[in-house]
Amino acid sequence: MIALAIPLILRFTVLHNMPVSDDETCYEFMARLLASGRLSVPSPPAKLFYDHLFMINNGRLFSQYFIGWPAMMIPGVWIGLPAAANALYSALTVLPLYDILQRLASRRGAQLGILLYLLSPFLMLSAATTLSHTSCIMTLTWMIWFFFRLKERPDDWFLHAFFVFFFCLAFFIRPTAALGIGIPFLLVWAMGQLKRPPNQWRLTLGLASAVTVIMGTLFLWVNYMQCGHPLLSAYRQYIDYSIENGCRFSVYPSVEFARNVQMINMNFSEPLRAVACQGIALFRLNYSLWGWPAALLFIPFGVGCQRTRIFTATLGSFFLIHFFVGDQGIDAFGPVHYTELAIPLIILTVAGVRQIHRKFRGALSSPQHPLANLPIAVLASLILTGFFGTTPIRLATLFHRTARTAIPFNAVQHLQLNKAIVFTSKPFAPMQENPGHVFARPNNHPDLDSNILWVNHISLEDDRRFMQLHPERTGHVMVWFADNSLGIIPLNELNDGDIPNGIISGTGKGPDWSTISLPLTSLKTETRP
Repeated sequence: MIALAIPLILRFTVLHNMPVSDDETCYEFMARLLASGRLSVPSPPAKLFYDHLFMINNGRLFSQYFIGWPAMMIPGVWIGLPAAANALYSALTVLPLYDILQRLASRRGAQLGILLYLLSPFLMLSAATTLSHTSCIMTLTWMIWFFFRLKERPDDWFLHAFFVFFFCLAFFIRPTAALGIGIPFLLVWAMGQLKRPPNQWRLTLGLASAVTVIMGTLFLWVNYMQCGHPLLSAYRQYIDYSIENGCRFSVYPSVEFARNVQMINMNFSEPLRAVACQGIALFRLNYSLWGWPAALLFIPFGVGCQRTRIFTATLGSFFLIHFFVGDQGIDAFGPVHYTELAIPLIILTVAGVRQIHRKFRGALSSPQHPLANLPIAVLASLILTGFFGTTPIRLATLFHRTARTAIPFNAVQHLQLNKAIVFTSKPFAPMQENPGHVFARPNNHPDLDSNILWVNHISLEDDRRFMQLHPERTGHVMVWFADNSLGIIPLNELNDGDIPNGIISGTGKGPDWSTISLPLTSLKTETRP
C-alpha cells in the first residue's frame, strides 16, 4: 500500500497532477486510443494545427512510442486518472522484489531493499508520472522472479511461459531496457534448458517459442497497422514524417538534420561521445537514485558476490545495449533512460552492504564490538541525509516547475471556458526561471470531443481560418508576456500584429489552405465567456 500511496501523494502534492515532460501527453493519448479499440485515428482537417512533438500525423494520428505502456495505462483511463496506473505498478513491484531479495540475501536484506525502493526519489517520482519506466521495472522484476522460481520448479511449464511472457511485455514497453536487463537471464535460462533431457528441454523451449511467436506477431502486426510495414516501427515513421512535414513542430531543427538520424535517441557516429554519455549517466545515477550523492558506494562490494553475478552481468549488458544512446533523459529527477538499472542496483546495493557488514564484523575481535555495526550506521546516515537533505530540494524544484506548467490549465478553468479552442505556441510552460521539459501543448482526446481543444498557434490569420472548421466553438490565443504573466485572449479581440506568430520551426511554412476544405458559413462571432 505504501508503494501505491507514495506516487499518488507525490502526483497531487508535488507535481500538481501535471506532466514533467512532453512524452507523457503522448502516452496518455495512445492509452485513450487503445481504450477505444484503435491504434490510430485519421488526421484532423488542417492537421498542422495538431502537429506535436513525438506524434505522427501523416494522414493517421498516433504516437511514436511502443504501445506496451499505453495498453497498461488503460485501467487508469477507465477510472479517469491515467497516472494511477503507474502507482499501481509501483505497488505490484514490491512483492516479487522482496522475494528475490530474500532468496539472494535474507529477510533483513529484503526489508532493506524495499526500504531503498520506497525512499528512492528517482523511482517514486517516476511512478508519480505517466512515463513508461515504472511499468517496465514491474514487468522485468516479475520476469526475474519467475526466473528464480524456475530453479525450484523446472518442470512447471507455466513458469517458463510466464518468464518469457514478461520479457516480451517489457520489450513492448521499452525494447532496449528489456534487452539490457533480460539478455543475461534469457541466456542462463536457455543454457539451463539445454542441460536437461531432450524430451524436457524441447517441450519448454517449444512453449517459450510459442509465447514469443504470439507476442512477436502482435508486435509486428501493430507496426503494420500503424506504419504499413511489419518491420517499420513508429520511431522510424516519426523520422520519416518529420522529413515529409518539413520538420515543423518536430524535435528535429531541420530536414537536413532529420535525414542524418538513423535511429531516435541513438548516435552511432561519435563513439567518444557515447563513452561520455555512459559516464554522465553513472554520475547522475550516483546522486539521484537513492537521494544521497553516493548511491553507487556499495555496488563494488556486491558485484563480486557469487549469488548476484547475473545482476552484475545485467549492468554490463544494459550499458552495452545503451552504449550509443544519445542522451540520458530529462534532468527532472534522474537519468530516465537508465531507470531500469534500478533493479540490479537495488540487488547489488543490498549484497554490498551485507558483504561489508560481514567482513567488518569478522575483522573485529568480537561481534559485540562497538564498531561492529558501523556499515549499517553509515548506510542509515546516508538514507537520512537524502531524506532530509537533498530529496526536499529536488521535490521543491519539481513543485515550482509543475506549478508553472499548471498555469495555463488553471487559467482556462478560472475563465470557465466552454467549448473553446485555445491556440498555443512553444513553450507551453515558461522557461525563463527554473525551466522544465514541457515545451508543447497537451494532446487532445483522439475524437477531439474535449471541452477545450489545445491547438498550435500559427498566425492570427491562420487561426481565424481554422475557426471556420469549428463554428460551434470559441477561439482564444494563449500568450506569455515579458513579465511571465499569462494571457488567454479571445481571438476576435486581437488585430494583426498584436501578438507574434507562433513558433513553427523547420521550414516555418504555415498551412496550405488550398488543400483544406472550409465550410461556406461565415466565421462565428466570438464573445468572452
